Amino acid sequence: MLGPATTYLRPLTEQIVDEIIDNAGGRRAHPDQAQKKKTNADYILGETVIELKIMEDEGLDKAPRQAKLAALFTELDPERPVHVLERDRLDASAQRAYDNAMESPIKSAVRKAKGQMKQTRLECPETTRSVLLLINSMNTALDHDEIVALAGRRARTYIGDIDGVVVAGAYLHSDGFDSLAIWPIEYVAVSLDKEFAEFP
Repeated sequence: MLGPATTYLRPLTEQIVDEIIDNAGGRRAHPDQAQKKKTNADYILGETVIELKIMEDEGLDKAPRQAKLAALFTELDPERPVHVLERDRLDASAQRAYDNAMESPIKSAVRKAKGQMKQTRLECPETTRSVLLLINSMNTALDHDEIVALAGRRARTYIGDIDGVVVAGAYLHSDGFDSLAIWPIEYVAVSLDKEFAEFP
């Protein structure tokens, strides 16, 4: 007798991205990365330096973030013991505070990637573009569109060091009866004069 069907969504890992980049004609930027003193980007594809960042933490697991969000929504309905995190219910000032709280992992990823790509561009002068590949693997607090918007906004603060961001993820939506798995991938141009020709 068969039990209920179980759905597994394979997480996107660095090893999988290695295969994808290799199949696309790219390579590891520094095969000897473990011996290098300075941190560098992960890949070179065509003339593009690519740094991979995988978001593997649940965005709402951090107590300081929980406290910030609780304060925002408690102010709306002080008597309610439980709050649904609906950004649209907040005024403009509170929405900015919400975004600041939620974008912390993205902000950190973008800042670190900027330095890594800059170092690789110095060591590989044949490259002409820097692209961050941001993959959402475990953060369910933000949906794909929110990550695209936040990553694009953060990357634009480093225009000149980051030319674009590719945002991808694996998502499983289910109501207990029907399930839908999607793997969106989207490119956000930061430097409009530097086309990422290798992106399909």
